[in-house]
Amino acid sequence: MRKKLSVLLICSVVLVSMLLTPTLIADARRAHRHRGDDDDDDDEKHMKFIRCDISGSLNWVLFIWEGVIDGDIEGEFIVTPIGQYFEYPPYEVFWEEWSIETDEGTITILDAGVWSFETFKVQAAGPVVDATGKWKYLIGSTMYISGVTSEFPVDPPTPVTFEGELWITFDDYDFDDDDYDDDDD
Repeated sequence: MRKKLSVLLICSVVLVSMLLTPTLIADARRAHRHRGDDDDDDDEKHMKFIRCDISGSLNWVLFIWEGVIDGDIEGEFIVTPIGQYFEYPPYEVFWEEWSIETDEGTITILDAGVWSFETFKVQAAGPVVDATGKWKYLIGSTMYISGVTSEFPVDPPTPVTFEGELWITFDDYDFDDDDYDDDDD
């Protein structure tokens, strides 16, 4: 009975977070549009779709992910776990905060995702909740990541790495299931 309640609670939390994400994005977009600082809000200058390669590793001491981002955005990132559930073996459902640092400004993203401990594939999505400098127009857009980690779980301090892609868009992005088949290597 306790396990059923636990699974029901986790499903409810995941469902509520999925339902709230569009509201958070809409609120962030409204707040950004009404800030009144339109010194460089010329939409012609801003990319509508951003694509980057990301790679990083788990910092066992701080228990954060650290890495580099290359592509339309170039810089470094730190990913701080906010919460996770392991109730659906072999999957981890997680929430985290991304802090991306570039020479042109910063980007902060809150995301939720799933990590498979069978295939080591990761997918996540979430809103850009804050940005500065060149990137402030991204507030309210949505970030998507997809990638693969090295084997996990492992004992510390065994290195754990991540490689993948990150997209930021103002449109809903539809992951292509063919890109994530188990036959891809």
